[in-house]
Amino acid sequence: MSGKPPKPSVLQRDTLAQLRGLLEGSYKKTIRTFLTDAAQRIEVLREASIHGDREILRQQAHALKGGSSNFGAVELAALCHTLQQQAATLTALEVIRLVEEIEHACARVQAGLEAELADQSS
Repeated sequence: MSGKPPKPSVLQRDTLAQLRGLLEGSYKKTIRTFLTDAAQRIEVLREASIHGDREILRQQAHALKGGSSNFGAVELAALCHTLQQQAATLTALEVIRLVEEIEHACARVQAGLEAELADQSS
């Protein structure tokens, strides 16, 4: 044992349990749809950060925030909220760094949701 505290979950398990109960048979499809949508939104965020399109950044951050909140992805939702609120005032470098943070957080959420899919299949 390393003595390190366990890492907090990327996804809130109680939120996933509630969603699973609400969606029943369409739960796995909803996860897959979110994963596809999130990957597309990350790509748009990358492009918008490079081209300085602040309105697209705000819109995409808002949409990704909503989806990630539905799955209890608190860190990702918080980062998206920051970008949504501050897209117009951040420097270009700050925007690029924040989009990179969002991308990394999204990758962690993706791994967590893929594990959730695997758990639901067994």
